[in-house]
Amino acid sequence: MLSEKKDMESMAVSYSLPQSKVWTSLGNSKEALVRISSEEIGNESNEVIISEKEINEGDLVYYKDGWYTVVTLKENIVSLKVEEQIKEVSLDECTKNIYLQILLCTFNSVLCHVLAINGTMSLEKLAKKLRKRFSLKPGKSEWYYDGNNCSITDTIKSLKIKPYDKIFCITIELEIRTFKRFKELDNDSEWHMSSSSPDAITFIPNKVINLYGFGMYYARTGSSTYKIEYKVFLNSNEEKKEIVTIIRREDESRLQRIYLNADKMPIEVSSGTTITIVVYYTDYDPNSQLYSGLRGSEYELIEGNESGLFKVEESDKSQNGTELDTGQIPELYYSIIG
Repeated sequence: MLSEKKDMESMAVSYSLPQSKVWTSLGNSKEALVRISSEEIGNESNEVIISEKEINEGDLVYYKDGWYTVVTLKENIVSLKVEEQIKEVSLDECTKNIYLQILLCTFNSVLCHVLAINGTMSLEKLAKKLRKRFSLKPGKSEWYYDGNNCSITDTIKSLKIKPYDKIFCITIELEIRTFKRFKELDNDSEWHMSSSSPDAITFIPNKVINLYGFGMYYARTGSSTYKIEYKVFLNSNEEKKEIVTIIRREDESRLQRIYLNADKMPIEVSSGTTITIVVYYTDYDPNSQLYSGLRGSEYELIEGNESGLFKVEESDKSQNGTELDTGQIPELYYSIIG
């Protein structure tokens, strides 16, 4: 056991867990190191239900005395199968709730009993629900069950998790980084808004990333505020659409950070996916001129940018002048997943 503890301790240190140590069982004589203090956990565990309304054929549900597979659904009757047994029960008696008994919840870890869950749900999706439920910061999740490190694509069913088994999740906070696409800020030229033509640009990552948002320049003349409607396309699919207000402030960057979600929850983007950001000006003002960027073709030479991570391309959705070398949408906010 001592050698196992040393192995798990080295694993925990790689996640930068604090030095206040508590060992918790993962089953099969394995243990994991987590941080805990009297301020972070009460004496009683909490039961948490995150609802999922629909039940579908093939789902794994927990009914009274064990796990059952949903074979057929007919009106309000569900046929359940375990091994060679078939049971017919009313829909009201089944649940597709995620039903967890939370034994431990710290700033970046959750230890829980699995009581009932949709068997086809991946650990990745379950981690997102737990982060939302407990207001944990967005990050990469590591799962441990029966002494083994799980894949985020594993499901409750594929892992053969039994009722009241313990499963442990560590969420590793990811640093939000900035990719800058312009070498210089243009203080002199006149960049006008358009009531009919958007600005747009495309980014292509060569790693899996979390996308948090992008930057937009202030108006340098005219009104101190203006509104845009932006759209985010992943390949050809529209993933996000929102209207936001850009407010001029006195700072050197001359730009405002725009996050895709108020709680900074990101959108996951696969390697090689085209990210196209399109900006429409809903507050058209002929007297307002925006700051803009210059020397965008030199983005690989900008200090702080990760070499080779992004490729920037012009978009055929851009109709107001933004292109590789000049224009709007000067920054992208992201974190690297893998």
